[in-house]
Amino acid sequence: MLRTMMLAAGLLWLATAGFAQKGTLTKVPEKTRAANPKGYVEYLPPGFDDSGAKKYPVLYWLHGLNDAGMGTASSLDKILNVQICQWLKTHSADFIVLAPQDPSGYWNGNASITNFITWATDHYKAVIEPGQQHLAGLSAGGYAIRDMIVANSDVYKSFSTLTLMSTNLAAAVPKVQQIVDNKQYVWIHQGEDDVVPNLVSDVAGFHSALYKLDATRARMTVYKNLGHEAWECVYNAQGMNTAQVTDAINGTPCYQWNKNDPDGDWFEWMKACGKTPMNATAPNVLRLSAMPDVSKAIVNTSVGRIVSNGARPTTFSLPAGITDNAKFKIAGDQLIIAETLTAGTYTVTIEAKNSAGSFRQEFSIILAEGGVVGIEGAERQGMIVHPNPVQGSTLYISFNREPLRFDAAEVVSTTGARRTVPVTSATAKNEVTLALDNIPAGTYILRLLKGGVLVLQQRFIRY
Repeated sequence: MLRTMMLAAGLLWLATAGFAQKGTLTKVPEKTRAANPKGYVEYLPPGFDDSGAKKYPVLYWLHGLNDAGMGTASSLDKILNVQICQWLKTHSADFIVLAPQDPSGYWNGNASITNFITWATDHYKAVIEPGQQHLAGLSAGGYAIRDMIVANSDVYKSFSTLTLMSTNLAAAVPKVQQIVDNKQYVWIHQGEDDVVPNLVSDVAGFHSALYKLDATRARMTVYKNLGHEAWECVYNAQGMNTAQVTDAINGTPCYQWNKNDPDGDWFEWMKACGKTPMNATAPNVLRLSAMPDVSKAIVNTSVGRIVSNGARPTTFSLPAGITDNAKFKIAGDQLIIAETLTAGTYTVTIEAKNSAGSFRQEFSIILAEGGVVGIEGAERQGMIVHPNPVQGSTLYISFNREPLRFDAAEVVSTTGARRTVPVTSATAKNEVTLALDNIPAGTYILRLLKGGVLVLQQRFIRY
């Protein structure tokens, strides 16, 4: 049993154990546990049950060039004291995390990591859920994933998600069909300021090719003012609070990761995308994020990108006979204008469906002067704009959940004119005020932004 092996060899391993609700991190040098072919750091979640009665998702974390080593007790400190392992010392995840160390730092092609995964799959077979295997790699570790995509081995096909960070993916562009055939999901994290050979252009081609085949299986989030260290935003969910590129790249939209993400964090996204979903759930949250650079509301214009929580795969549709659904259509994960529309507010009801059930949510699409002004839905996110209508010069925004993080606000008129308004924190922790001086009576859209990215918006009236 796994428990017997762990106890018998425990004195030989250097372990960093947490307390009560923390998991356990253990350094496992090469050849010290059932002839493990690589030294690695093992993370076991709080309350770990090694009896086989409970199955866990497993995440393989592949380091970059600077953390190469021979997998000895001392060299594994490079893995233990950085990135995801350092974070797991004070945080918890319900995953088994295995972070192997590679002597070359470049993983010596596909076979190096494949051999370790083959060993780990057998060693942890009592506790790993086969349909919940996930792979993440940063920089050179991402090159290992790239090589695995190209090789398309049976070991590689068992993975549900691939998270690539700061990695040149040009060589894998011809292999994107395999991602779809293997029913895998990819989330690319990239720094806008990264340099050769890991430029945004070196990953955008792969993302664009996969997105065109199946938009629901491809995500690329590009962080502003970050270079090669983009991976630091992933495991701790700080990417939600980091300014991101909103423009389309190669004609393909970037994925806007923010506080309103239906999955919550990266770990929840991975579980939702498992070949065997853990506690498979039906969708119960939908998000429709505005597409960048939509200046004209013309036929076949993409209005927004649809995202839901719940087990994947998920399909989106517009149920017939409901409000303004006939005026729009869905292609992949995008809501698209289907007929010529005049200025006004249009209500659509989107249905998300997966193997566990379905869910419907209503959205208001606001058009002005032939352009998409915004997508309304603030109340669903726990934001209250009051008083509405407003007669004075102060508008209050209260939050009945966690306070929303934003750093700018603008008011958009029905003619499309935009005006920035000052934001001031109110006495209450969960409330801010907006000054509406010099804004005449009328109907407006309030837009809240962080780092130039639209967070939420809401319609209001001023008398």
